[in-house]
Amino acid sequence: MGNKLNNKKGDNMSYTANQIEAIKHLNEYVEDYENEPTQYVPMKHIMETLLENGWTQKTAEGTIGSLVEKNVLYEDDSVGSYKGGKVFIVHYQEVA
Repeated sequence: MGNKLNNKKGDNMSYTANQIEAIKHLNEYVEDYENEPTQYVPMKHIMETLLENGWTQKTAEGTIGSLVEKNVLYEDDSVGSYKGGKVFIVHYQEVA
């Protein structure tokens, strides 16, 4: 069984070890902006971060897809795209 985290809605959800590690890396985008619990991050940057930290292209894509399904990442159409790629909203996630 996966570990538990609190998502932005306050619900406990189970996450895999890969998802937890990815969330820790995503949290770094938000931690860089002390007073902002949410950041807009281009998909290109999310992929680069995971690839630089040991994910393969396939596992990075799968992990990102699973985090979108669990509403950890949200695609944001309102800000357009970044160099032709999607932009996601990343919320800081407390890791239990």
